Amino acid sequence: FDTPPQALAGHLARMLAEPNSAIFLATNGDGAAVGFSAALVGVGLEFGVTAQIESLYVTPKTRGKRVGSRLIGAALAWCEAAGAREVFAAINAQGEPGRQLERLFMRLGFAQSRRRLMYRALDEDRPGS
Repeated sequence: FDTPPQALAGHLARMLAEPNSAIFLATNGDGAAVGFSAALVGVGLEFGVTAQIESLYVTPKTRGKRVGSRLIGAALAWCEAAGAREVFAAINAQGEPGRQLERLFMRLGFAQSRRRLMYRALDEDRPGS
């Protein structure tokens, strides 16, 4: 992540306190963390309850051992239990190329979406504020 560690710690604390988000942790036999996934659910007017797998990370030494698949599976089960009708996966530029995240998600039943995701930062320096 490019996000500073202090900011990540704050985001993690907030996610853990929110009922509409969940984090799943994978550990090895020694109890050391080897990966995680994070998911969010929300309600929209057009599609009802939808979800997003917004983070997935597996340590380089653990990749290729189905840890990512299990973490996605845990997130999908949570999203379904939360009432989501559909789940989107966010893959940023850091996730590709070379990490093959898109192929992993496609193997697990995801497809390219016709919806386009656009981005805008919200901060106090933006025009009109």
